[in-house]
Amino acid sequence: MAKVSAKELEELRRALRDNHDDKAFSRLLLDDLGPESTIKLGNELNERFSGAEGSEKLQLAEMQKHLANSVATATAVPGSVKDMPPGSDKFNAWLASKDGAFYKEWTDEMKKEGTKNFGPNTNPLYGYQAYVSLMQHANTDFDDQFLYDLGDQTIKAEKDHPGIFTMWGPGHKGIETDAVDGVLGLMSRNPDAATAFFDPDGNGKPPNHVGNNHLDYLLGSGDDAREWPKNTITGISVTTLDDPTSRLGLGLALEAATTGHEPLREGESGGKPGPHTAEQARVMQRTIGILDDGAGGESIHANLHKPLGHAIADYAQDNHSILAENGTKYGSPEGKDKIWQNGEDAGITVGKDSLMRVMRGVSSDDQTYALLQDTQRLYALDQLTQAPESGGPGNDAWKNPAHDLGAVTGAMNSIGTDVILDERDGKIGAANDMAKYAYHGIGAPITGLPVLGDTAQRLVDAATYEWSKDVADTASSQAQEKNSDHYAAGINGTYDMIDRWAEDRGVDIHDEENKKNDPNWVAWQAMRDEAKVSYGTSRGDAAVYLGWE
Repeated sequence: MAKVSAKELEELRRALRDNHDDKAFSRLLLDDLGPESTIKLGNELNERFSGAEGSEKLQLAEMQKHLANSVATATAVPGSVKDMPPGSDKFNAWLASKDGAFYKEWTDEMKKEGTKNFGPNTNPLYGYQAYVSLMQHANTDFDDQFLYDLGDQTIKAEKDHPGIFTMWGPGHKGIETDAVDGVLGLMSRNPDAATAFFDPDGNGKPPNHVGNNHLDYLLGSGDDAREWPKNTITGISVTTLDDPTSRLGLGLALEAATTGHEPLREGESGGKPGPHTAEQARVMQRTIGILDDGAGGESIHANLHKPLGHAIADYAQDNHSILAENGTKYGSPEGKDKIWQNGEDAGITVGKDSLMRVMRGVSSDDQTYALLQDTQRLYALDQLTQAPESGGPGNDAWKNPAHDLGAVTGAMNSIGTDVILDERDGKIGAANDMAKYAYHGIGAPITGLPVLGDTAQRLVDAATYEWSKDVADTASSQAQEKNSDHYAAGINGTYDMIDRWAEDRGVDIHDEENKKNDPNWVAWQAMRDEAKVSYGTSRGDAAVYLGWE
């Protein structure tokens, strides 16, 4: 394809502007160009954009967007990946039909052009890199089957051509070097596509079922897992560096796949946690299983911390029950192999040890730890607000949610302690770095914090004891507690929440001798005792799970 003249460029800009969402036009345009010329056109637009200014830059950005939108429009597939996944009999029958002819010809040709070098040998630019980079300019979603198919294509390309997605030297400005990770980023804009791509059970019903091992390949380590590309600098010697953008697309896609919504933007609330489909829960369950393979959940790539933290926070109910070892549904503390499912709703049943280690792994990021800490405290307090007006026989109606609150705060404080002791060189002041992100602290809400009941929110806001002090107290005493059966340090914040809740129920917590003979005063005291026991038990578990003992 020869260089595009200014006149041709303007004609193309207008045509794309007016017709990018028209299927017939988009297919005709791409059929005329073909994959090779489309890649070259995308590269030329990218080069011109890099050197343009003012209105010209805006027009070029508009062209990139509309050309990418035309690709999305032209490659749309009927049905859904859940019913007609690529590789299934139904999908192959569609490819052989008149409607599927363009898609088949386009993708078959792209498989050839995608592995060709469109740049110099010393700094290659492969077709898939340029193609995916062009697609990133779209402001419309790509079809779920198309994304699934393209994900498979790029993975196969790197297996057949090892090193194809390595960045050499400075790479190319505006180009996504790792096309696999780029496709995953595109999937995050279409959560159903991301869920289907990662679902360990595969997609489609027999005879159209197609399995996959995408999650294990992309998230796992060792044999049969992806070796993520690095940056290679050549000169007198060859230097290999970690790619600072590695796994960014994977993290976003996992957040979308496990939650069912697009990745959250900075400062954006997480909304009400759940509910989750069986497919989403399976992805979350398997993600935790892969990350904690060999009890390795504490070591998670930095670029996965925030998106996985958002995902874990969205499973607040399941986390709460697992950490508190509630009921038989979750099988806690050991967990179960399969997710739980009740009609359309589903959730995770991972072991308490794996959940805590993965929570610890993502908590190396301060904001992520603050998110998980506040989410679980808020959810536990929300459960407490649903208790009856009186403690009831044996005060169990109040003691049970207090038990859960203690267990959850014990677990979360232990995770924060481990962060400080392992990664902060024992500097207790680091807890304040975490706490500054808390939604009731300085600045905007932390990204991903779920929205729960108004009463719980009000009571947490009214609490006077900051959890950072609990984490600091826990860390300070960890060495002394190492062989203790109690692990009581850091419980003051838990007591404070129980006190605020009891006051809201009309208990006079300042009547130290219960001169009014209020039965709920007795129930409140029982709550504090119960919370202390479960708090200590949970911290004792953490000592084992996180390697203190």
